[in-house]
Amino acid sequence: MNNADRLEMEQLTTISAPRAEYFMGGTSDFPRVREKLLSDIASLKGSVSPSVGSRSNIKRDIVFLIDGSDDVRSRFNAIREFVAKMVNSFDLDQRKDKVAVVQYSNNAELSFGLDTHKTREDVLKQIASLKPKGGRPHYIGAALQFVKDNVIVSNAGGRHNEGAKQILIILAGGRSRDSPRGPASMLKAAGVVAFAIGSRTSNSAEMQFISSDPNYTYSVPDFVNLPKIQQSLLIQLEEMGVEEEAKEGKKFDYLNV
Repeated sequence: MNNADRLEMEQLTTISAPRAEYFMGGTSDFPRVREKLLSDIASLKGSVSPSVGSRSNIKRDIVFLIDGSDDVRSRFNAIREFVAKMVNSFDLDQRKDKVAVVQYSNNAELSFGLDTHKTREDVLKQIASLKPKGGRPHYIGAALQFVKDNVIVSNAGGRHNEGAKQILIILAGGRSRDSPRGPASMLKAAGVVAFAIGSRTSNSAEMQFISSDPNYTYSVPDFVNLPKIQQSLLIQLEEMGVEEEAKEGKKFDYLNV
């Protein structure tokens, strides 16, 4: 195999289980190997160790845009626990990953920014202390605009100019009073990868449009069911890192031909 093939093999075995091996005859076998890898990761459900992000060299700015309205007050604990479990799998201590949390209802409010906390322990403590901001109705469009203008920008800790992958995970517990289409389109144009998680009272069409890919849209009957999608979301985030490193590897190999 050529250098690009060997690099892809090394990246795949790096994030797989110890001693897991994947063999390719050529680059055409990469999709098959990737599917096998994802299957192996899925088999580890329930045993995801902290710092999954440390297995990838890709920097990530991850923003949680969560419903903090009066409508979800009784289920806010479930949202908070979901965010905490996700964060526990990120590599915050080595600063490969940075996390921000924004709450929204009739307006958006920054709970903490990408540069507010430097360690996973500090971030988890802050998440544990979160309380719903309250208010209604939902203005998701304005909340997306707030993230674009105030959270992922370089003067607030955003690292887009440093090559970081910027990721938005939105949890919506209801329909938006304004249109999210304009701000969502601008975020996509800026290279932000959006995952949209809706409940039974959210608008599925809005969630589909906000997400960067149809496979990045999730629906749960209620936020208490969020643990059912956590593993799938983590796998998608990890797969994204593998694909980005493969692209970078192929680019490096091309430049050195």
